[in-house]
Amino acid sequence: MWAERGRTLPGHHDPEWIRLAAPQVKRGQFSVPRDLPGDGR
Repeated sequence: MWAERGRTLPGHHDPEWIRLAAPQVKRGQFSVPRDLPGDGR
């Protein structure tokens, strides 16, 4: 009955959850900030 209504079932593939849980930031999208000597960080 749940599957017929399009609801997720434990232990079954859920494409919507995979899409929502996927990382939004791609590798290399942001650079690592450099700490300047003596700036207190």
